[in-house]
Amino acid sequence: MKKQNYLYCFSPPVMIATFVIEMSLMVASFVRYKMTTALRLTMSILFFLALFQLSEYFVCGGLGIQAASWSRIGYIAITMLPPLGLHLVAHIGDLKRRWPVAAAYVVAACWIVLFGFSELAFRGHLCAGNYVIFQLYAGIGGWYFV
Repeated sequence: MKKQNYLYCFSPPVMIATFVIEMSLMVASFVRYKMTTALRLTMSILFFLALFQLSEYFVCGGLGIQAASWSRIGYIAITMLPPLGLHLVAHIGDLKRRWPVAAAYVVAACWIVLFGFSELAFRGHLCAGNYVIFQLYAGIGGWYFV
């Protein structure tokens, strides 16, 4: 019988490797390039991507912090990605209208308050061997993905 090793895409080693890569890219960008708005936004995106990977890794209870707290941290991190991405695109494209970016940050702030301080958002979490699921209450989950 031939033994095969599988590296699943959502396995803990991949989560940690992704975290290390994203943080390394963020630090390398800071050291190598002149600080500009585009770089600051790119570094912010890398930071929140890495933070999500870390929270996904620790959702099963890491560093003495409960899984519910890691779920909150993870959702706060991914909630920042759309406004940061829109902000970066608007900056690169020299978008004159600023209201779409401002609106994206306001919507993100509302979700962050809900995820960070409300007991109404999370129903639980599921730690499986190859993946992690953050479970939102039905009404909240539907609106979040709109």
